[in-house]
This record gives sequence, structure tokens and C-alpha cells, in this order.
Amino acid sequence: MADSPINATYTTHSAEETIACGAQVGKILRMGDVVCLEAEMGMGKTTMIQGIAQGLGMSRRMLSPTFVIMREYPFHEGYLYHIDAYRLNTLAQAQSCGIGEVCGRNDTIVLIEWPDMLRPFIPTRGRRIEISLRSQEENTRIIQIRTGEKL
Repeated sequence: MADSPINATYTTHSAEETIACGAQVGKILRMGDVVCLEAEMGMGKTTMIQGIAQGLGMSRRMLSPTFVIMREYPFHEGYLYHIDAYRLNTLAQAQSCGIGEVCGRNDTIVLIEWPDMLRPFIPTRGRRIEISLRSQEENTRIIQIRTGEKL
């Protein structure tokens, strides 16, 4: 895998390889980044996030926030937020969870699963990373990583 996983496509064949890919992404993140992970159910979004956390130097196990919507993990000089918007039905629900307050802060890195509904909260300034996962065949993931100011 290349040292800089920006605007690249990777193929992984196991959870371990997906975690390793995520770790490479984690190594290039900086405070204020928002990462949107898009994929169908069961495609490895949380596995990828576990790798990102490793790349950030976190040894804590990342748990899926599917039922709690958002989890906060303190690290270094700020916080990592893991958001799963799958169960949200309205922007008002997202706002009541505090999602609007954490996206784009200078002391956070925000990882969002199912980001479509949350687009109004994702800042237009700063760097954003979109990760799309899809499967070619069983146990194979195609991971596309794009960065930019206006994704």
C-alpha cells in the first residue's frame, strides 16, 4: 500500500487488510477532518474505522454506534467522533444528538457512516475524505478514497 492513501483505490481480501488500509488513512488525518464512509450494510465501514483509529495511534477498540448514533473517543489533543446515521430519520434528530456541533471543529476528527442525511452538517471548509466500499466477490472489498475541499 502506498504511503499516502489520498485519491486512490485499494482492494482488500480480509478484515485484516481492510484494517491495514484504514490505518494508512488514519496516519494522514488531521484535526478538523471529516471522513464520510459510504457502503451497503455489512461492507466493512466499522472495520475500516477500527483501522483508522489504529492509524491515529488509538489502541481502544472502536464499537459500532448504530444504536447510540455517536461515540466520542478522547485522544491526543482532541476527540475522535464515530457517527452512524443509519437510524436517523430527520435533521432535527441529528441536531438533537449534537452532530452539528462536532462536525468541523478544530479539535475533532469525525468519522461518519451513512453520511447522506448529514450533508448539511458537514463543513464546506477544510478537508473531507470520502471512502466508498463495495464488493466484487465474497471477502473482497474495493476501497476508493477521495479527498477534497468540496466533495
